[in-house]
Amino acid sequence: MQYHIRNLTITANAVRDIAAGEELTISYIDASMPRAERRERLQWWGFDCTCAQCQLSGAAAAKSDARLHRISHLKEALDNPRGSGGILITAETGAELVKLYEEERLDMYLGKGHARAALNYAVFGDVERARVEAGKAVDALTREYGPLAVDLPSMRMLAERPEEHWTWKLRRTGGKGGPRL
Repeated sequence: MQYHIRNLTITANAVRDIAAGEELTISYIDASMPRAERRERLQWWGFDCTCAQCQLSGAAAAKSDARLHRISHLKEALDNPRGSGGILITAETGAELVKLYEEERLDMYLGKGHARAALNYAVFGDVERARVEAGKAVDALTREYGPLAVDLPSMRMLAERPEEHWTWKLRRTGGKGGPRL
């Protein structure tokens, strides 16, 4: 569930199919933080969370936290490829980020995850996978943020004409006059 607050109106958008009887929640915090940090931040709001993620067993919570840390590092590396924090960025790095979001059931972040994956595939000159991920980004971003989402025009262009996008083969060739990454 993705929600937006404007004045006194809350707009909630389902970012995936919802099963009959499934509980819907609104997160007061960034759901991609490790469990201890989530719990600490939620105490500022005066309650202990009892969602499935916060109730994981010790071993399961540790695995989840490891995935969340990897998500954080991958996002940083994809957004700042020159200072990637020791992560070797490959054409598959964006796809790994999307997979981790899915494993953690962080559906509300999939739009930006697919967008990062699409851009990364374009940077490496992989036309088909850039198109596929850009198409998924368009669908997810539209569900998450609506038809005026900021990244939609760029993702639509990438889905339709990857070779014309500013990121095309940037890593491989230095791009259209740009520096090599």
